[in-house]
Amino acid sequence: MSEPTFPTSTEDEIPQNSRLAFWLHRCEGMPPEQVAAWQEPPPARWQVVIEDGPQLKRQRYIAQLAQQEDLPFWAYALAKAYLDDVGEWPLFGFQADHALTLFEDHGDTERAVRDVMAAIKGVWPDVEVIFIGQDHPEGH
Repeated sequence: MSEPTFPTSTEDEIPQNSRLAFWLHRCEGMPPEQVAAWQEPPPARWQVVIEDGPQLKRQRYIAQLAQQEDLPFWAYALAKAYLDDVGEWPLFGFQADHALTLFEDHGDTERAVRDVMAAIKGVWPDVEVIFIGQDHPEGH
């Protein structure tokens, strides 16, 4: 299955629904751990650090993405992977949908990532967003 590609125009010109479809296609069937540790090739400067699991066995995942604008859509694909893992997407996915709808209004990528990931708290309370930004020191 080939990966869809975006037009060669600037990243800001890609419609949000296309970004969402792109990320859902990219991550289809992946376990949440694989999506959480997503690595785009350099110069992927945007990082999201996620931890999950009980306190004594916490796992840390660092995702690296090239475009800040992709962060909420990657988070949506991650939330879907977590919820699909336990068959709960039909019951809790609407919260992630709502978070993306709000993102269209406020445009704050960090807030959108946190809002999307909050959608899984009812099922996966141990999943936590630790860092969102550029060049986290632990990412190198």
